[in-house]
Amino acid sequence: MASTRIVRRVEPRPYPSLLAAATRWGQGVLAAVALIVLALPMALIALAVWRSSSGPLCERHDGELRFRTHLDGARTAAHRRYGQMLGAVACDDHPVTPVGRVLERTGLDRLPGLLDVVRGR
Repeated sequence: MASTRIVRRVEPRPYPSLLAAATRWGQGVLAAVALIVLALPMALIALAVWRSSSGPLCERHDGELRFRTHLDGARTAAHRRYGQMLGAVACDDHPVTPVGRVLERTGLDRLPGLLDVVRGR
């Protein structure tokens, strides 16, 4: 017995890049709104990072923008030389500030990554 198959012709989507652009636009809008809502907490976190140790407020870690949680390079060298430093906790060879420890545990160190989403990175 011969079987008959019905073959449907699938038409391609008319504007596949339009869907991708709308998705990217939506993500950018959501990230911008989140930045507005989180501006005050981010400013307070930046102040705490600035007060905890010298150096830049943010750094790139694996291509992602984050608040700095570790001490500066010069202080890291001093930590290796002298063993202990006030205001830092040794985690292998990477001294973490007390503020940095809290930021890493709560995931708040990743908040500046919203800027990358708004920029489209």
